[in-house]
Amino acid sequence: VRPPWLDRVVVEARAVREQVGLIDLSSFGKIAVDGPGALGLLQHVAANDLARPVGSVVYTQFCDERGGMVADITVTRLAEASFRVVTGSAAVASDLAWLTVNAAEFDVTLRDVSGDLATIGLWGPQARAVLAAASTDDVGDRGLPMRTAGAIQVAGAPVLATRISYAG
Repeated sequence: VRPPWLDRVVVEARAVREQVGLIDLSSFGKIAVDGPGALGLLQHVAANDLARPVGSVVYTQFCDERGGMVADITVTRLAEASFRVVTGSAAVASDLAWLTVNAAEFDVTLRDVSGDLATIGLWGPQARAVLAAASTDDVGDRGLPMRTAGAIQVAGAPVLATRISYAG
């Protein structure tokens, strides 16, 4: 039997694919990793190289000692010794625990900041035009290249704009 909500979902998916869609992802988990040992800890647990410039966004996994996947995350380098890990809403407790277990030899502070920060996804071929209309900052390829994050203003509010795709 066809569910009654299916037609609305099709319309919504088509709008994002062909125009633009705004999706509230605030339930995503956010973990602050700060301190002189932040990079060392993240390099220890992540599969990808996180020794990237400030403003870089890296898609990676946390791995265990056998190379098994523990978490599927993005990591944004906010400053030399400050990172933000973004994970699924159901995984923030386990990902924070994994970082905590591995943090013993690193000078680092870990905090769940999920409740402090909203996460809004703006996707679709018109996403850049919508964002540009709401901001005086350069949100083009020069101002916000793929896999980077930067501070911008959106309708006068401070925003950390992160250019990454969770869907390819």
